[in-house]
Amino acid sequence: PSRFTSSSPVHRFAPDACYSSDTESERSLGADPEPVAGLAPPPGLDTDPSGGDSDTEDEHNAQDDDGDDDDGNGDDQDHDEPAPPPSAPPVPDDPAPEGNPPPSPKDSEPGGDAQRHGGVEEDSDTEAEEDGVDGEPPDTTEVRRSGRGTVPRVFHKCEEYVTSSSKALKAKARVKDMGRAGDVGIPEGLPEPTSYKAMLKLPDEQKKLWQAAYDKEVHGLYDSGTLVPVEMAGEVRQIRTIPIVALFNIKRDAEGKFVKLKARLVVLGNQQPISQRGETWAGTPTPMALKLLIAYAAMNGWELYAGDYNQAFLNADLPEGTKVVGKMPDGTIVELQKALYGLASSPHQWQQALTVHLKELGYEMSSADSGLWRELDTTGKVIALFLVHVDDVLFASAFKKHWDKYISRTSEVYQITDQGLAKDFLGLSIRQQPYMIELSQPEKINKMNREKPVDFHQTSRDLLPVMPGIKNEKNLDDPAPKESYRMSELRSRVGSLMYIMRYSRPDISFAVHQLTTQLHCATPKTWLECQRLQHYLSETVSMTQIFTGNSEDRITMYSDASYANEQGARSTTGGVAMYGGAAIWYLTKTQPITAASSTEAEYISLSDNSKVAVYLARVLAFMKNEPEEPVTIYEDNKAAIHWAKNRSLTRNNMHIRVRYQVVRDFQEEGLISVDYLPTEDMTADLFTKGLPASSHWKFARTILGHTACGIGEGISHHN
Repeated sequence: PSRFTSSSPVHRFAPDACYSSDTESERSLGADPEPVAGLAPPPGLDTDPSGGDSDTEDEHNAQDDDGDDDDGNGDDQDHDEPAPPPSAPPVPDDPAPEGNPPPSPKDSEPGGDAQRHGGVEEDSDTEAEEDGVDGEPPDTTEVRRSGRGTVPRVFHKCEEYVTSSSKALKAKARVKDMGRAGDVGIPEGLPEPTSYKAMLKLPDEQKKLWQAAYDKEVHGLYDSGTLVPVEMAGEVRQIRTIPIVALFNIKRDAEGKFVKLKARLVVLGNQQPISQRGETWAGTPTPMALKLLIAYAAMNGWELYAGDYNQAFLNADLPEGTKVVGKMPDGTIVELQKALYGLASSPHQWQQALTVHLKELGYEMSSADSGLWRELDTTGKVIALFLVHVDDVLFASAFKKHWDKYISRTSEVYQITDQGLAKDFLGLSIRQQPYMIELSQPEKINKMNREKPVDFHQTSRDLLPVMPGIKNEKNLDDPAPKESYRMSELRSRVGSLMYIMRYSRPDISFAVHQLTTQLHCATPKTWLECQRLQHYLSETVSMTQIFTGNSEDRITMYSDASYANEQGARSTTGGVAMYGGAAIWYLTKTQPITAASSTEAEYISLSDNSKVAVYLARVLAFMKNEPEEPVTIYEDNKAAIHWAKNRSLTRNNMHIRVRYQVVRDFQEEGLISVDYLPTEDMTADLFTKGLPASSHWKFARTILGHTACGIGEGISHHN
């Protein structure tokens, strides 16, 4: 169609120099990068004599990436100290409540709770307290710790990266977000408090705005019967009191526009006795199911709609026999009558309640993904599909009447906000056109650059996420001392990069993999590569992933491996699945065993990717309400293909473990079809190694959907 030509208005995705490179620049990329003059260390690399471990608590870590703690885990929260009620003027801080256990020493270690629980830590503000907050001078008293003495003031080979700009970077990272010019309803420079106590210390004008948001949340919980004030007497005195903290967030849409000031009360569920937690499991849709739904909508010309359940967890009851008593930020003792954000059982209770409700309305849940639902007409044809991610809904249908019916029937039981045509979902910016849907995360990238600025620059010729030929070199022989080499800022940046990579930027998958495998033994070169990747994203922030309807209605997968390019002679597995003209799933990971040959490495990769292919085929069959179709997997190693299609036993494959033989069963059952593809056309090559500019942009255009739309063709450095 004419709308997919290079003159289309969507041709704003990449700088002029993104898609090709001359031979001379490719040859120059093979050398190791030289340190950049003036490159500042991360704010987390501090020389404070106390060892760099902050004395404060990161209360905002429980917030998810959109600031809402939608998963309901409060485990990553540290509790507020009691503060005066909303109507009273600020008073001196009360001592910590008795009976509550002190924070675990692990909470102050690099990375914090978010890393231990596998979460993405979007920011780190512990350094702000070290430099002094609210006009207070920093504490320079040396802190001695048993067993290890005073932490030395060293950077461990990082002195050459220290400049005066490190203090400026710390100052910028003290708050997660601030009011900006153009925001309607809030003043420019309005800070985002990290706790209730910090909110009370703001100037009166700013405190008034946040106090109103806090009061609205508290009154809503009282009015709904979720919280009931009680006195510490009788039976209540025998129950352990759990702290309840306040989280504050400036809500913005995917384009960065101000929406509202949000305050939320969260229970520190990690302090709830294990015997009272009950069932805690609650599933969410996989990113590949989300991408497949969006691609399927683009293929069929459907429209996407979005909705949000209001205070979702408050609609679920507490597990039977559970009694929870909490202490509010203002010191009030309350008893929970319903589930609240932060309780370990809240996500499970809400999901169970919503599942029963949707089934009563006649919707069918997928057996492959518990977050995916469909609606059938009387003939068995699928007329609507939707995903439920905690309290967010993404609905796809050809006609708006099906969405209106969903809103109407659901609102009879739960309060739900109709957001109309989807413009953002889980931090994804969504742009819809007939038979075309674009995904991007410009606000996430811009926010990361504001809060975690970079001091690294590449020329347009060298604009790559990772240098070609780079190998994963772990510093195992001479690791950096944990006391002197603080990794919190590096881990925070990598966590943000992981979130962006997972949902909208598959072209940085290998670069992120390289960083994640070095976090526990990072070197100055690791920080340099992190800066390179962040600069690459900032220069290509307008690039989007595009799903279109002018492609084949079948899933195609590419499988590849890079032999012995990891530490310890391990190989790298790479894979990507395409549907709707772009990537719906991609993978870069280190193989768990040492392959004896490149053929074995390719065979292991083929086996791992085939399992995902079967899953995707099952999900697509559910969306179509049709039998599963075999997925074609392209492989560039003929010997590995021969092993997959034949059960021949030779001295080269007789030692391969049973778990990797599943690819043969899938082949015989007709679930997959393995075919040969030359290496120069192997799209999965982008996920196993750093490539020269010409190859990188060739495959990047393919997985981002630009090739299917004809975007980027003919662009060169000389244009």
